Amino acid sequence: MGTVLARILVVDGDPDVRTFLEQHIKNADYECLLAKNAQEALDIVEKQEPGIVILDQEIAGIGGLETCRRIRNSGHQSTIYIILLCTGGDVIEKLDGNEIGPDFCLVKPVVPNQLMTQIKTGIRALEDRNSAMTDRLTGLYNRRSFNTFLDREKAENDRYGKGFSLVFLDLDHFKRINDEYGRDVGDAVLHEVADLIRGTARPSDLSCRWGGEEFAWLMPKTDLESAKKAADRLRTSISQHHFDQVGTVTVSLGIALGRRDEELTELIKRTDDALYAAKGSGRNRVVTEGQDVSEAVSLNGDVTVVGKSESLRMLIVDDDPLICQFVCVLGEAQGFETDYIVDPNNFGGTFRPDIDLIILDLNMPGVDGVELLRFLSENGFKGAVVLISAVDQDILSAAEGMALAYRLQVLGSCQKPLDPEQVNSMLDQAINLSRSHKGNLSALDLLAPGGSDELPTLDDLRGAIANRELDVYFHPQICLEGRTVSGLEALARWKHPTKGFIPPDYFIAFAEKYNLINDLTALVVEKVCEYCKNWQDRWEPVPISVNISESNLDNLNFPEEMVKTVQSYGVSPSTIMIEVTETSLATDPNHVLNVLTRLRLKGFQLSIDDFGTGHSSLARLRKIPFRELKIDKMFIDACDSDRESGFIVSNTMNLAHGLGLKVVAEGVENEAQLAVLEDLKCDHVQGYYFSKPLPASEFEEWYEKKLAEEE
Repeated sequence: MGTVLARILVVDGDPDVRTFLEQHIKNADYECLLAKNAQEALDIVEKQEPGIVILDQEIAGIGGLETCRRIRNSGHQSTIYIILLCTGGDVIEKLDGNEIGPDFCLVKPVVPNQLMTQIKTGIRALEDRNSAMTDRLTGLYNRRSFNTFLDREKAENDRYGKGFSLVFLDLDHFKRINDEYGRDVGDAVLHEVADLIRGTARPSDLSCRWGGEEFAWLMPKTDLESAKKAADRLRTSISQHHFDQVGTVTVSLGIALGRRDEELTELIKRTDDALYAAKGSGRNRVVTEGQDVSEAVSLNGDVTVVGKSESLRMLIVDDDPLICQFVCVLGEAQGFETDYIVDPNNFGGTFRPDIDLIILDLNMPGVDGVELLRFLSENGFKGAVVLISAVDQDILSAAEGMALAYRLQVLGSCQKPLDPEQVNSMLDQAINLSRSHKGNLSALDLLAPGGSDELPTLDDLRGAIANRELDVYFHPQICLEGRTVSGLEALARWKHPTKGFIPPDYFIAFAEKYNLINDLTALVVEKVCEYCKNWQDRWEPVPISVNISESNLDNLNFPEEMVKTVQSYGVSPSTIMIEVTETSLATDPNHVLNVLTRLRLKGFQLSIDDFGTGHSSLARLRKIPFRELKIDKMFIDACDSDRESGFIVSNTMNLAHGLGLKVVAEGVENEAQLAVLEDLKCDHVQGYYFSKPLPASEFEEWYEKKLAEEE
């Protein structure tokens, strides 16, 4: 998509005409290129991509009409506006309705005003065409327009046999980027990938955003080997590029060769199959149609695959031998030593404690997977578990929860029929975990006090808390009535001096396990109060939510400690919203009620967090003086597309409003979710649609800008 709309090419054999037109074009501040014959014109179109071509009907060589046809068939059907200079009206009539002909005809001698009017018309037409033909996010062609070019390239190949290649490329693990960093960051990654595609492709190539995180690349006059080399250059370019916030991104690519007299659907299927093989064999590689996958693995030598000398041991338990063999192929491609059993009754004899990963079917005859989960727990299994089954996702999720309750390390679950990309994602997680623990998953304890190459030690965390090295990020909450900032959530963040940012889920669990959580909470509250004190003279105060744990609720002195802290900074307790997870309410109800009621009496506000994920009763909700209820992101994610999630959100909203509570919807990421929540009269929302969590300095800039917009 390199066409420059205001770049105009004049093609005429008469030097006086060329000079005359060039003068008027440049006087109007357009860029002007000149060609005296058809071949020069085609070369300039190929290399410099003008937006408008003014073409003499009588040009030397192949003539104006044939030149026009060749420009159109080179992939510029809609990206170049062609004005044909004719010698009579009969030519105009003959060209009427010719789709490969010019867009407009002017009769010689050319009247300058008419020419300028037509150039402006052409630029407007190209702007409209580009808007309809391109993907708004990446600027590449959209799928519909790309298919038009693909169809034309196939017709050319059927006629002349010049050959072409089609490449599909897909970003690896893109869902993780959206889930971890938000859709804005994901969109930025897609935009940068599109730029890298443009930088690798030739001027004659065409590329598009095929859909989601998948792109297509059409290479005219290119054999399979040349296409493969170009695709691998792009793969390397993307894998070596640094993406802001995300770091490294990889892609998988599949290639197929266009064949004469073949339906386009067959070409697309062959290309898709090659892409499927690339992702199924380990990702970050190029696979051509019909290529042996093991060859693809060896050809991409820079792709890290766990070698046999450091292989992880994987056991598949499924009564279907085809499923077992399929997962074995995926595992072996990533370097696992694999074994499987189809009779679950033999599991006890096959099981070894040093197995690193067990992929377990839940629904088998005789012995079900849940019984085997209990067996693993009772036998102290330290490896990882992936659950698979054809049952509904809610049953799979319940089984995951049961496995976690058994204190097993669950990487996730996959519904049948198995998606190789999803299975590979689980295998990648297992490999990454093993690397963080020197290649042995079965001995892995992520919360070991000694840490690892990537994770901090217990002394690191103690020191970070004592030296106040942890910081607080702020995630804005937006009132839907007026779209103003109605609150903030304070989130603890830790940047280790040598190991970088440590995931909050990790260091908070670390603090919980080693009785540092009270110290961590105290530090967060102090930091929040410091910022509150600094902001009091700048803005009207808004509630700032602070998350507390079950351990904090076990401390009967916690309310007094909170009051002492906020008063020492001159901050009103009403500014602090105490967030309590629904799960923490299920411990000792009377004890929890004691602490929360006293917090409320001392002026703090109370919020129940992640509602819908725990087991709180309606009676308990009524007894505890909450002011706010937060609906968990897992329900908001699909509230616009999944009937059950929408039903849960709607009824939770009604319940909360009936109890006199304000509602905050967490994890709002798009307009569709926002529209549903507005229809349901949600009070406040929080999520990447409005802002990601921000360090204090960035939040201050963001908030000042937001306040200025509201004035």
